[in-house]
Amino acid sequence: MRIEKTFSHQFGKVIERYHAFAKEHNDVQFVTKSTMLREPHLSKLKSIASLYLKQFWNCMNSPLWADSDRVPVLQVTRWDLANLCGCSRRAVQDHLARLSTFGVITVEEFEEGRVNGYKIALNLWILLGIDQFKPKIESWTEKPTTILKAFAPYEVQTLPHLTNQIENLNNSYIAEDVENLSQERHQENCQEKQEIAQNLEIDQENCQEKNTGGAENSYISSDERFEAYRKGTLNKIRYQNAPKPEPKGLTDLEKATIVNNFWKYVKDVFYPQRNYTPIESEIKKVIHRDVFNGFKNENPKENTFEFWQIYSMMLQYWADKKQAFDTRKDREAYHPTKYFSKDYGTHQKQGFLVVLQWAKKAEKSLKEIEFEKELERAKLTMMQYPMTGVVPRGQGNKIKDIAQLAQYFNRKLSVKTNSDYVQKFNNFLTTTNFLRPCNQQHQHQ
Repeated sequence: MRIEKTFSHQFGKVIERYHAFAKEHNDVQFVTKSTMLREPHLSKLKSIASLYLKQFWNCMNSPLWADSDRVPVLQVTRWDLANLCGCSRRAVQDHLARLSTFGVITVEEFEEGRVNGYKIALNLWILLGIDQFKPKIESWTEKPTTILKAFAPYEVQTLPHLTNQIENLNNSYIAEDVENLSQERHQENCQEKQEIAQNLEIDQENCQEKNTGGAENSYISSDERFEAYRKGTLNKIRYQNAPKPEPKGLTDLEKATIVNNFWKYVKDVFYPQRNYTPIESEIKKVIHRDVFNGFKNENPKENTFEFWQIYSMMLQYWADKKQAFDTRKDREAYHPTKYFSKDYGTHQKQGFLVVLQWAKKAEKSLKEIEFEKELERAKLTMMQYPMTGVVPRGQGNKIKDIAQLAQYFNRKLSVKTNSDYVQKFNNFLTTTNFLRPCNQQHQHQ
């Protein structure tokens, strides 16, 4: 089975997919810049791909390769590969270590007498664009120094589009036993019916467990269902035993994506005309540690990618606010590794994280305003009660005198405000002495 003509196996497509992978890979490398893919690695890949594509095309269109689904392997000596790349053998080994560790190529070393070299195969996503073989992108903490060796590259990666289309050239499946053919077919049909019946029973049990939420005591009687329907809580009873999926934790790749997007945004805001490419990994490390607090959150529901993405948008809004403040004060944007750290700030110049203090102060002032409103509402109701008998909504049958009204507002203020406002309310009660007229009325009676 020869390879289809529609596959994008051209040299330009291979280099284009490698550029796309290298860009995604470099964007998430915020721990150290020594793990990035740069121009020397591209030159080595071009040299390998120029040889590999010729051999790959010849093998796929060869009659000897018609019934094979394994990927061809390029066998080249260390000396020839070094001469082809125009560098030393040590440099070739270092670059192959990085490309093999990141999944761009698959390498196996071989030794045949005095001749030693490599057996190399390109990744099938870079070669043909097959999505299931795309290399995994992650943030590396140290530079790869040794080649990631595969036991047999042609066994690791196979062509999935050719696996089910191999022609049996020997026609071994055509031979049949004509005498016992009907009896064997009858036995096969009985086995198929038994397997289908077993699968149906398993599917029914799974459906029942899924509908009941997997709970043992999840049966609901008709009376309970009708009572819940009358109260409007039928959905709560129906789904009370349903399994709740646990929120997924934040992965390293998602953390790197958030940090990278935030740095791209604030770089355009604070440093539009400056080039920090050589130290971008150090800047992203500071942002990861101080601005996002290492992505540590005790609440598992808030330790998700969506939560931190919204938090990143909030920080971008604060970046605009801080940039406007610096412009108004005629200040310059400071060095990023200092500007985004927690310990940067004096009375003359303050870093980006000063907006966090601004937000905390604004939130505190809003809470204090709400507390004052609650206290004034309680005072006004207490003042109006002896004359008009005004009580809070829904408390008419529970509050009969002014002492019960005072207890109600004391409990409400203790829940909605802090202890200072509860103390203020108690001082208000003692100074005005609302309970004296109530006691005098009881004495006259």
